[in-house]
Amino acid sequence: QDWVRSVALRHTAASGGTPGRLLVASGSQDRNIRMWAVLPEDRAAELAARSASHDPEQPQLPSVISRFAPRPRIQAGGITFAAALESVLVGHEDWVHAVAWQPLPRPPPEAQSLP
Repeated sequence: QDWVRSVALRHTAASGGTPGRLLVASGSQDRNIRMWAVLPEDRAAELAARSASHDPEQPQLPSVISRFAPRPRIQAGGITFAAALESVLVGHEDWVHAVAWQPLPRPPPEAQSLP
């Protein structure tokens, strides 16, 4: 079976009109890593509409991916969240046993003034 072996979570902050979201990376026995974006369902629909409005002649990659991938729904605290597949990382030689996000860089410490 293609069992999920590892999951890592990362919250991204809102910026430039894009709402913050939860990114989920999952590694599985099918030798792939999948990256998912989890948003409240109403925000997910808004982002999908925004990405589809660029050029009606050219389908946008997120809409093409979502057409062929399931969009799991999660209920928590009276809010419905939608998970959308962002990307699939392929080419691993064997099962993916662990996934992790690189820590965010820390801002440099304040320079201390000398007396």
